[in-house]
Amino acid sequence: MVQEAEDAFDDLRLELAPLDGVAEGRMFHCDGLSYHGKFFAALGKEGETMLVKLPEDRVNALIADGTGIPFDANKGRPMREWMLVPAVSLDRWPAIAHEALTFAQSLANAKAGRPKAKR
Repeated sequence: MVQEAEDAFDDLRLELAPLDGVAEGRMFHCDGLSYHGKFFAALGKEGETMLVKLPEDRVNALIADGTGIPFDANKGRPMREWMLVPAVSLDRWPAIAHEALTFAQSLANAKAGRPKAKR
C-alpha cells in the first residue's frame, strides 16, 4: 500500500507542481506542495497518508465521515485545519488535493489582497 500511496502522490505532484504559484517543498518533515508559500498537501512521512490543509469545518466533516483522521504534528492535540487521508481512500486523494489547493489559493490571495481564485 505504501508504494501505491507514493505513486498516487507523485501523480498529484506532477499534475499540480507546474501550476502557476505552486511549488514543491518540505513541511512537517514530508515532501509537499505549497501555493505562494501556503502549504496545502504532502505525503505523510510514513508514506501511507496524504496530509492536507482545508477549512476547519471541512476537516471535521471528512473526519466524521471516515475519510480523514486528525493530524496533531506530535503536539498532543489535533490541528484544526489539517488532517491525514489514509491510502484506503486513494480514489479521493485527487479531489481532496484540489480542494486543498483552492483553500491555499484563497488564503494566499486574501493575504496578498488578490482576488479569490476561480474554482
